[in-house]
Amino acid sequence: MKKTGLIIFIWAMAASICYAVSLDKQLRNPIPVNTAEAVLEIFWDPDISDFSQWEITPGEAHGLKIFQNWGAVDFQWTVKPKQGPALQMKRQVWADCSKYDSLILSLTTPQQSIVKIIAGTDKGAITFTSKPSEGKKLELLMDLNGARIIEELTLEIYAQDEGISAGWLNWIMLQNSEQLKIHLDQWNHFDDKWIKHLKSEDYQPSFDPAYGIFLTKDEVDLLRDIHKKQMKEHGESYFSRLALSARNYQPEKAIKQFARGNTRLRDDNASGFSSIARKAAVAAIVLKDKELLRIAARNALSLAVSQYWDHGFNTQFPLSGWELRAFKRSYCMEDTAWIMDLAGELFTTAGRRLVLRKLSEEGAGPINFCTWRHEYIFDCNQLAFFNTGRMAGYLVLEREYPRVKSYTDIAFNESIENIERAIASDGGYYEGPGYFSSVVRRNCMVIQQYAKARGVDYSAVLPEILKRTDQFACAIASTTDKDHLAICDGDDDGLDLQAMLILAALMPDSYWVTMSHKMMNRMTPGSMDPFDLLLSRQIPPQGPVLPEFVFLPETGYMCSHRKLDGKDVKLFIMGNMKGADHCHEDKGSFILEYAGDCFAVDIGIGSYKDPLHFPYKHCQRHNMLVPIDDGVRVAPKNPIPFDIKPVGQGDSQKFAAEIDASVGWNGYYKKWVRRWNSPSPDLIIIEDEYELSKGKGVEFYWQTLLPCKINGRMVEIQGKNGTAIIEAPEDCGIRIEQLPMQKGAEQNRIAIRKLSRSGTLKISVRLQ
Repeated sequence: MKKTGLIIFIWAMAASICYAVSLDKQLRNPIPVNTAEAVLEIFWDPDISDFSQWEITPGEAHGLKIFQNWGAVDFQWTVKPKQGPALQMKRQVWADCSKYDSLILSLTTPQQSIVKIIAGTDKGAITFTSKPSEGKKLELLMDLNGARIIEELTLEIYAQDEGISAGWLNWIMLQNSEQLKIHLDQWNHFDDKWIKHLKSEDYQPSFDPAYGIFLTKDEVDLLRDIHKKQMKEHGESYFSRLALSARNYQPEKAIKQFARGNTRLRDDNASGFSSIARKAAVAAIVLKDKELLRIAARNALSLAVSQYWDHGFNTQFPLSGWELRAFKRSYCMEDTAWIMDLAGELFTTAGRRLVLRKLSEEGAGPINFCTWRHEYIFDCNQLAFFNTGRMAGYLVLEREYPRVKSYTDIAFNESIENIERAIASDGGYYEGPGYFSSVVRRNCMVIQQYAKARGVDYSAVLPEILKRTDQFACAIASTTDKDHLAICDGDDDGLDLQAMLILAALMPDSYWVTMSHKMMNRMTPGSMDPFDLLLSRQIPPQGPVLPEFVFLPETGYMCSHRKLDGKDVKLFIMGNMKGADHCHEDKGSFILEYAGDCFAVDIGIGSYKDPLHFPYKHCQRHNMLVPIDDGVRVAPKNPIPFDIKPVGQGDSQKFAAEIDASVGWNGYYKKWVRRWNSPSPDLIIIEDEYELSKGKGVEFYWQTLLPCKINGRMVEIQGKNGTAIIEAPEDCGIRIEQLPMQKGAEQNRIAIRKLSRSGTLKISVRLQ
């Protein structure tokens, strides 16, 4: 026993000496982000990332690309490799992990892919293998098995058969699981009483807004009349349903370090803060519901005691100036400001001071910093998102601190500037319909709130450029049961009704009126937001029909609207405004709708959280002519730094157009000119004239979600009320492929291949 004890003692001494020697080699120290976790690899910040120190195993044969992006390390491949991982990367780490028991890798991978982590440690190699991915963000936790030093790391991702795929790496972290329990527990000690911050539960509120910023007394009376009418007609109202859904909301359970965080899965999956509290405050005022009003007030206090109104530790990382703009802060600021107005009478002095300070320090300050740092946000949708919270907060703050008024004026002027810079001179908007409706609704809300506070005419201060957007409405409108075409970074699941109503009221002769009624006709009685209901009373009972021909010369959109046996035929052509962002590799693509169906479709973008959104942008997912180059995913630049505009004309019977889309293809095309010739609504001839500098031929892609089949040289696409027959040339091959989509759906891609470096590929399409 003595001998055994001596051996153990010697072994322990040797281990400690080896560890000491290791420390003498200047072990790398991970950077703590809280008392339980420390970051080992900073993939998200290009300024301080160590990505360049990773050794990447070449993967040209399967089209592997991996590169540092603005907020992650992105990777993609074209096909599954014949053997081995699709991505393998390795680096020497030599890091002290003695205070931690686990390693965490955060990444998002393609559906069904498998991730392997191999850590070389002072205890030997440790391997972790994941389950097949569901295409969502992952935090893979590997037990370090008592290791004190991580010498090297290898990351491997194994593809399945998902085809063109993409994903991204976020960070690598170390964790002490026992200490984490203590860290997280500090947010679990707030009850729902708020004795020092809210007046007693016996207090009887007047149900009058504290400031009258967001609802005046007259507006409250009008909403109460709407409630009474809906109750009489339907036995329930918008407000009674809202009260029912908000009654069990417990905001204290949402308190955490990052109020609306999404960097960590524990924040994503937690019972988080909900904007239902702001709506509940409105319902409480209308219904004179004391309990509901108190729930809203508790939400504002719960937000106030959450440490940050931000995304997560990466935006507060001690060595980094990286930030993720001000979306989350704006949402928190807007909710809190509304509650401070509508439920303001419930707060004590301590409660009011706490919330006002949080509005200033976690809301206004960081949003201002974002507007100072990033000039580009004035040219796109982002300023509108940030300014709704900023304006709402300022209007509350200036009632308490009059010096804020000059900052309120700045916020108002910047919303005007955003509208005037973001909307093109032809009334178009380059980021697509979804972002357009956000720019309109949010900025107009800011302008309306400011005008009310300053006692000026709201309609008089709206930018004139809004009145030029009628043709944009006609271009993006869908003739199916959808509201609009799913172009750019958006979907076809509906525009913002309030934005449509604002534009319809501003332009009562525009197609925005027609689109507004189409949206409202789908709604069940009594389900419309009362603010939208009030706006709807300002528009005509019906709007105009679509014009036969639309062209937006700056935005680059062109389309034809005709009738075939009384059924709509819409052909939309996608051009490009130089440098347009939130767009796809689709310049020269087209969309064809007929008889209530979309026969040649653009699937939009889907969820940014799903890595399939990357392939959604690709030219291979649009109705394009794409060069063939084995082992390479050929693609144009995106954004393209050139104007690419169609030319054409049309009437109720004929349509003809042409676009030169040769530029931006990284040297593949010497020439690509696409022509559409439709002498009558039932016949469309698409002719691609091309010449390649690289590649062995081209493929014409036609995308559809409808069932289709090949019959000789023909492809038949079957809709509910009509059929499209595509006829391909004799010298071309034809195939139909099923491509994966988000939520388990599939997209049909018709591919017509021509193996020639130059020539003309002509197809004809018959609608019947």
